[in-house]
Amino acid sequence: MEKLNKIADLFEVTLDYLLGRSEEIARSTKDAKSKGIDLKTADKVYLNYLLQGDSENARKLIVGFHEDGVNIEYIFFNILDKVLKEVGVLWEKGTVDVWKEHFISEVTIDIMREIKFREKKKILNQNQ
Repeated sequence: MEKLNKIADLFEVTLDYLLGRSEEIARSTKDAKSKGIDLKTADKVYLNYLLQGDSENARKLIVGFHEDGVNIEYIFFNILDKVLKEVGVLWEKGTVDVWKEHFISEVTIDIMREIKFREKKKILNQNQ
């Protein structure tokens, strides 16, 4: 999965397009920004917000990328999944307490639900 994500990022397409499941090429994520934050550093900024307990700015960042047209697969695999794995490593090292790991996980799950809901709503609106 990681290699597929890297290939999709390289060619700036969705995984569905890469695998032949969709004809739609992703909007370029290369220049996407949300609140002036580049996608390449979004995972670090997102993690920083959460480590500071700032769930609202973390949510606004991710929702902003989605509203800017960054596809859901990119957001899930290249930002949220990456951060959850990093938090797991930090927890194993003892850098992050268990309560903070749970907080970050819960906020991320809530954001994933919101993005998925927004995506479904967008698809329903397009089909009407």
